[in-house]
Amino acid sequence: MCSMDHNLAGVLVGKVCIIGIGNTLRGDDGAGPLLVKCLQSRVQETVLDVGEEPLNYVDVIESSGPDTILVFDAAELGENPGAIERLNLEDLSKHVTISTHSIPLYQILKLIEMRTHAELVVFGVQAGSLHLGGKMTPEVKTAVEKFCEDLIHVLEKRRG
Repeated sequence: MCSMDHNLAGVLVGKVCIIGIGNTLRGDDGAGPLLVKCLQSRVQETVLDVGEEPLNYVDVIESSGPDTILVFDAAELGENPGAIERLNLEDLSKHVTISTHSIPLYQILKLIEMRTHAELVVFGVQAGSLHLGGKMTPEVKTAVEKFCEDLIHVLEKRRG
């Protein structure tokens, strides 16, 4: 489970845009949208649920003028469900993201990085269940909610 050990405070610089990726109809793949739902109306930063197609939101992300983009998605990390890891963008292709993106997530994120010149910070949460119509596992739900609270704490602290 994520705690402040991911050093969120050290990576969220300038204007921040937070992107949740995933499909709420596929159990734990809804982790990204759950994070967005948890953050909405609780933070001043741009928060976007981009569903399964982050490519459709490149212009919206770019127009928000971010310095840092935090990306959150379900991933196959080889860990227990609910484990959250920061993923290096260059190594992202080694991790199998769960969302069914029409273009590999790595390529979409490189495009966003190129268009925005923002620092990309990518977090993946280990999924447990991805059944269509299935519910999110308690481990993933708890981990996402904890990550959300940690993130809110860091963002509030930045504002002073």
